[in-house]
Amino acid sequence: MILLGIFIVIIIACLVLLFAKSIKILKGDEMAVLERFGKPVSYRDSGLNFILPFIDELIVYPKRRFAFTYEVECFTKETEEKEYKGIPVKVTVTAYVNFPREPRTLEELPEEKREELEKKGKDKEETHPLIIIRRNAIPKDEGLREYIGSVIEGIVRTTIGEISYSRLLTEKKEVEKALKKHLVDPQGELIRSGFSPKGLSIVIVEIKLPTELEKVLALFEVEKKEAEAAPYETLQRVIETVGAVASSLFPDLPVEKALQKFQQKYGEEKALEITRDLISREMAIKRGMFRHIHISTEGGNGKDFAKIVGALAGIAGAIASVKEEKKEPEKISKKEEEEKSWEEEWEEAESEVFGKK
Repeated sequence: MILLGIFIVIIIACLVLLFAKSIKILKGDEMAVLERFGKPVSYRDSGLNFILPFIDELIVYPKRRFAFTYEVECFTKETEEKEYKGIPVKVTVTAYVNFPREPRTLEELPEEKREELEKKGKDKEETHPLIIIRRNAIPKDEGLREYIGSVIEGIVRTTIGEISYSRLLTEKKEVEKALKKHLVDPQGELIRSGFSPKGLSIVIVEIKLPTELEKVLALFEVEKKEAEAAPYETLQRVIETVGAVASSLFPDLPVEKALQKFQQKYGEEKALEITRDLISREMAIKRGMFRHIHISTEGGNGKDFAKIVGALAGIAGAIASVKEEKKEPEKISKKEEEEKSWEEEWEEAESEVFGKK
């Protein structure tokens, strides 16, 4: 009897142990592939799952999104209009990856697989994509970064090699779309391995040009901002100069009344037009872009407008004479000789780094 009792206790203990081994609980941020005798057979979601002890095994995958950042060295497309080779650039991208949770639609599958399912009248793949990933031995932990990196490197080099460097710098969103198109291509590496297009994304973080070209690009940006600011600077100078002209024409009146008189006699629009034109030309000359100065004095108020021009010329001349006294002619001449436009420096930098064909 004692031996029988011990035997029953052992049997019960074994049953309890087997029952405990047969229950697996997956957390909310987990999913798994069930392997039977080492072969992936089914997909399991979060919650309570039953398995056959010592026969089945759950391979757990995270549901969270992975973000991997890579810096890829590549060459842009060769431009035909300029006889230069492709420019070497460093493109930093971040790839976002999720392991698939749902079966993929026919449009998301490789062509041969899609045709096979269409013949069977199916609208989704029969095998869960996570099982396909397991069968392809895609790493799910530390090795995942390296695996995704090898794919991303090829995609970036292929995509950037189809784009000129000017487009790369000015059409970042379009370049990202091109990268995403290669990333989710049904014939691409990741889709064939089992990943779903819904769980893949890529963004450009930074684009680095060679040092020489970055310097020239910075110079171009400065000149661009100066050009954009020029109209506002001109308007401010117009307002200030009109007041000075009005005071010179009507010296006996206060500034406010002189402006009113000036406006009544010559008209605000015409006065502002002439003043703005003179100042714009003066600013253009300072930037080295000499322009032909001609102001018509035809019409009934020709002599009066000649006075305005004379007053403005006198003010500009006085300002110029004061500035010339403060400058050293030799240094100015030397500086003008050394100055180059950003276009010339860009071409020289390209020639220096890459050479011509």
